[in-house]
Amino acid sequence: MNHLKQVSELQSYYEANEDEFTELILSLYKDYNQLSKRALTHLAAVRSMEVCNGIVQWSYRLKHPDALSVEQTRQCMKLSLSCIYNQKIHNVPLDNELSDSLTTVRKYYNEGVKQHNSESYRLFHAHSTAQFLAIPIATMFDAFKFMHNNYEYLFTSAYLASMRRYILRYYTITM
Repeated sequence: MNHLKQVSELQSYYEANEDEFTELILSLYKDYNQLSKRALTHLAAVRSMEVCNGIVQWSYRLKHPDALSVEQTRQCMKLSLSCIYNQKIHNVPLDNELSDSLTTVRKYYNEGVKQHNSESYRLFHAHSTAQFLAIPIATMFDAFKFMHNNYEYLFTSAYLASMRRYILRYYTITM
């Protein structure tokens, strides 16, 4: 897990208390690692979509020259949020095992980002990291293909590539 210390979003948590943050991730990982293969497949697809949407949203907010149009940015956000709120991805109901954790992690994200609650943001990052660790790399690559095959028209190949690079930082490989 030493490679996780290099993930920029996690560095401050490791610096503040490495042992505590590592224990939190491992505790959450044990829970996520108990999910069925189907649930992990759905989780990989949802996380891929969430990450890609996040990159799209930040690019727009920061007025990046390659940012998508306001309408396309809104469509990306609507699609991503609908997966969480409707518990479906590509009209397929998400595995019931995911319902509570997706809602909880979304709550931590909203509290952390929108309400500037640092503890919630730390918990969001711990859950996010534990999820990536529990999802087998082959399953994650299948999610990348799923996103490409079903949503490239919306997110674009450039943002899908950024999503892959972002997620693979949590694994020990890079692209």
